[in-house]
Amino acid sequence: ICKDAIILASDSQTTSGGMKRTDTDKISSIKFATKPVLVAEAGNAGTSARALEILRGLARDIPIDDYRVPADLGQRAMIQVKREIREQHCDCTVEELQDFIWKEELQSELMLAYYFDNKPYIFKLDLAVGRSDKENSWYSAIGCGANLGSYLLSEHTNAGMASGLASIIASYVIETVCKHDAYCSPPAKVGLIINDLLDMAKAGVPLP
Repeated sequence: ICKDAIILASDSQTTSGGMKRTDTDKISSIKFATKPVLVAEAGNAGTSARALEILRGLARDIPIDDYRVPADLGQRAMIQVKREIREQHCDCTVEELQDFIWKEELQSELMLAYYFDNKPYIFKLDLAVGRSDKENSWYSAIGCGANLGSYLLSEHTNAGMASGLASIIASYVIETVCKHDAYCSPPAKVGLIINDLLDMAKAGVPLP
């Protein structure tokens, strides 16, 4: 989280069904009525793609009138994915479902970034846990490289830094993680969502 925007960055590798791709865009934008939410993916490409598909359907024409609206809809999307997996396996027990998710490497995570009332928010969503958690720091990381990524972000970033510098650092963090994690591959991709106040200023709207 920067003083003027929220930066998301990712590598370009995904896995699904034992196949690996290194040319994937893992950052996308979802429209809630008139406001965008930036979403980054990690883990199994199939389950994260299905969660995004459901979330897009849920978000259509829904206004963000509370800070938890995107996060709660994201949680509903993850729960729907789990329901579908469970139905495909003859309504197995919750314990059997959890074991199946980990055994078949279906685990996936999403990171949501957006503004509400000019305040930045980052939420992390986890398929296996089925919960959306608010990030209370200015940085966060998901996926297999999360530990190294978090360490590098803690060492090289600070609260309130400018988005231009943060974008460069984010790319450096991704590229460094890729050197040490076989499940991550370059190139680094960076997404940015701008503070509502800056959008209003550019449009010539009087600021509050």
